[in-house]
Amino acid sequence: MRAEDKQRVANLVRELAKVGEERELALTQLKEERVAFEERLEILQQEYDSVIKEKECIPPEFRT
Repeated sequence: MRAEDKQRVANLVRELAKVGEERELALTQLKEERVAFEERLEILQQEYDSVIKEKECIPPEFRT
């Protein structure tokens, strides 16, 4: 194999490794964002449930 071909293969291998690392970072970030989103969604659901319970305690004539 010629020297320039070897260099080209080496560059391709480095690029492939870089893309693999970037993919792993992106997947990690996506997982972290998903967990944060699910936690926030759970908090919002609890707040919503609390508001609904409070609303049920208000006499009907005062509800809008």
